[in-house]
Parts: sequence; structure tokens; C-alpha cells
Amino acid sequence: VPVVRMNAETAAENNITQYAKVSGERGSVTLPVVIDDLPPRVVWMPECSPGSKVRDTLGCAATQLVTLKAAEV
Repeated sequence: VPVVRMNAETAAENNITQYAKVSGERGSVTLPVVIDDLPPRVVWMPECSPGSKVRDTLGCAATQLVTLKAAEV
């Protein structure tokens, strides 16, 4: 299952608990959140995994800015 990884500070700053909506120039994906040891305000997602082609869907690649919001599924 694809997930979005971020640190606890980033999740708290965006009121994110279980799911996050990540948006780019072209679209958005909603994925389960995993709290991990990443720098603040950094998220990581697989670029291409079953059911979620992040690069194609968002229209952006690694190191580019995205919008992050809490989501419900």
C-alpha cells in the first residue's frame, strides 16, 4: 500500500493524523500517513507504486513543492 511519510512535527503542523492529501500542479493523491524520521516540512512518497503514480498524478517530482492537508477516507 502506498503511503506518505513525514515527521511528527509536520503532521501536527497540518493537523494530520491518519491520512494526508498531497496536491501538485496537476492533481492530488490521498494516502495513509507514516510518521518517520524526516526533516521538518518534508514528505516522501514512492514515485510509482501499485495504485498510485505520484509523479504522473501530481505533475511534479522529487524536491518540488506540494500542498499538504489533512484528509479523511
